Amino acid sequence: MKITLVRRWFGPDKTIGKLLINGIFRYYVLEDLTRPDGVKVAKETAIPYGKYPVSVSQSPKLGRILPLIENVPGFSGIRIHAGIDESWTEGCVLISRTLKDGKLVLDRTAEAELKDIIQNALDHGNPVTINVTNFQRRLLIGFAITVIALAIAYVLFSFFF
Repeated sequence: MKITLVRRWFGPDKTIGKLLINGIFRYYVLEDLTRPDGVKVAKETAIPYGKYPVSVSQSPKLGRILPLIENVPGFSGIRIHAGIDESWTEGCVLISRTLKDGKLVLDRTAEAELKDIIQNALDHGNPVTINVTNFQRRLLIGFAITVIALAIAYVLFSFFF
């Protein structure tokens, strides 16, 4: 199963985006501030862009079973859970089905739903990954693919006609 976190809005103290499961929008996301590569302020920095495995396990800090984003360079214990604003994150990824006035509406149902979706995929032997990207990068990749496809089509058209 593929989870994609698309960062869209970059504020002075938080980052807001969308979480897609297998390409379909499911939740809004709120994270700490996205900083340049290599810059980290403890408990106030969003995880780096990249692709990471996801598991489900007991969170010692939060006292419940939650999705865990693994192998994040310079970070540990990064969970996906319900929350409201950047004071709830400490590097974690907060989710909700509702975004209002730059904050999430607390949505424990979304948290439980995502945990169950991930656990179900894992139980059926399907690895789960999260790809952290941003809106501009997705547009750039889409544009590059389109240009390459047009170039190939031009070459093929020239060759046959």
